[in-house]
Amino acid sequence: MEDLKKLKDNRAAWVIIGVFAILTAVFGSLYYYKAKKLDIAVQNQYREAVYELSASLNNIDVNLSKAQLTTDPRYLALISSEIGKESAYAKANLGRLPIYHVALDNTQKFLSQVSDYTNMLSVKAVQGGMVSSEEYKTLGRLSEYAATLNDSVENMRVSLESSDLSFDKVTSVSANAEATENSFTTIEDSFENYPTMIYDGPFSDHISSAVPLLTKDKAVITASEAMKAAAKFVNTKNLYRGSDSDGKIPYYGFKFEDKTNKFYINITKQGGYVLSMFNGRDINNEKLSDEEAILKAEAFLSEKGFRNTRHSYFEKGSGKITVNFSPMENNAVIYPDLIKVSVALDNGEIVGYDATHYILNHKTQRNYTPIISKEEAQNKISKNLKISDSQLCIIPLDNGKEALCYEFTGKLNKREFLCYINAENGREEQILLVVTDENGTLTI
Repeated sequence: MEDLKKLKDNRAAWVIIGVFAILTAVFGSLYYYKAKKLDIAVQNQYREAVYELSASLNNIDVNLSKAQLTTDPRYLALISSEIGKESAYAKANLGRLPIYHVALDNTQKFLSQVSDYTNMLSVKAVQGGMVSSEEYKTLGRLSEYAATLNDSVENMRVSLESSDLSFDKVTSVSANAEATENSFTTIEDSFENYPTMIYDGPFSDHISSAVPLLTKDKAVITASEAMKAAAKFVNTKNLYRGSDSDGKIPYYGFKFEDKTNKFYINITKQGGYVLSMFNGRDINNEKLSDEEAILKAEAFLSEKGFRNTRHSYFEKGSGKITVNFSPMENNAVIYPDLIKVSVALDNGEIVGYDATHYILNHKTQRNYTPIISKEEAQNKISKNLKISDSQLCIIPLDNGKEALCYEFTGKLNKREFLCYINAENGREEQILLVVTDENGTLTI
C-alpha cells in the first residue's frame, strides 16, 4: 500500500511539473512575441524619425537654394518661414532617436543657425535692406552643409530600410567602415570646418561667446576672499567649499547645511559678486500673501544695494514665490539687468537669488534720450489695443543688442498685452502676451 501511495504521489508530482513546464513555455513564448512585437514597433518609430529627419533636411537644402535666387522680400519671408519650420521638425525628430554615444552639439547648432540666419535676412529685406554678396555666399555654404548632412542621414535611412538591423546596430560606432559611415559620429564630424557665424540673431557665435559686462575688467579674487563675501551674504561663518566653475561666468562655489537649511552660493571669480544663492530647505504652511512676499524681496534688494528697482512678473511653486526685478535709471526700466529673488511663503525668508542676467548685461553707459515722443510712438500702436499705461524702458533684442523703447500696456478682447516701440526710430520691436494664473504672471 505504501509503495502504491508513493507511486501515485510521484505521478502527481510529475504531472504538476509537466503542467508547470508547459505553462512556463507558453508564457515564455507569449512574453517573447510580445517583446518582439514591442521591439518592432520601437524600431519602426526610429525608422519613421530618420525618414522625417531626412525629409526636413532635404527641404532645408532646397529652400536655401531658393533663398539664393529670390529678389522678392515677401518670397524670402516665406522661404525663411519654411526653413524655420523644417529646422524645428528636424530637431524634434533628432530628439526621438536613442543617440547616446555622441553629442550632437554641432548638428543642433547648425539647425538653430540656419533658421535664425535666414530669418535675419528676411527681416532685413522687409525693412528695405539688400542681401549682400557675402550673405549670399553664407547661404551657399549653409546649403552645402545641409546637403552633406542630408546625404549622411539618407544613407542611414537606406541602411535601415534595406536590412533587418536595429537602429542601434546601423548607427553603432565600430571598426566596421560601413557602420561608421552610417553613424551620427560621421554626421557630427562633417561640421569640422563649419564657419563662424556672426550676424544679428540670438544664435550668432558672437553672442554665445560674449563676455559678462559687469566682471570683464575686474580683478580675480581668491577663494578665501570669495568665501568671506559668501558668508556675509548669507550671514553665516559655517560655509565650506562646493563646486567651482570656469564657464561663461567663472565662479567659486560654497555650501552650508544644518538640520533646517541647505545653502548653495556662488561668487564670481572676477570682482567677487554674488552670482546666485539657493536655500533648499523644506517650506510648509504657506502664510504670506503675494504682496507681502514681494515687499520682503524689495527690502532684501534694497539692503543689498539695489535701492531703485521695479518688480514685473513672478512665479509660485514649492512653497515660494520668485519675483523678477529690474533696476530703474533715468525713469527707464532696465530689463536686461534682471535680478530674481525667491521668498519662502511660510516666514518670508529669502531662499533664492539669481543675478546672472545682471552680471552678463549691466553697464554704466546707456542711452536714455528718446528721439521720438511718446505720442508719436503711441501712434504706431494698433487702435485695437486699449492702452492703460506706458513707460520708457530698455529691452534686450534677439541679436544681443539693446533698444530704448516705449512700453505700452493695454488690452485686446480681455487679454493683456505689452507693445514695445523703439524710441529712436519708431519701429515695433516686440509684442508680448501677459498670462496670469494661480502660479504667477509671465509673458509669452
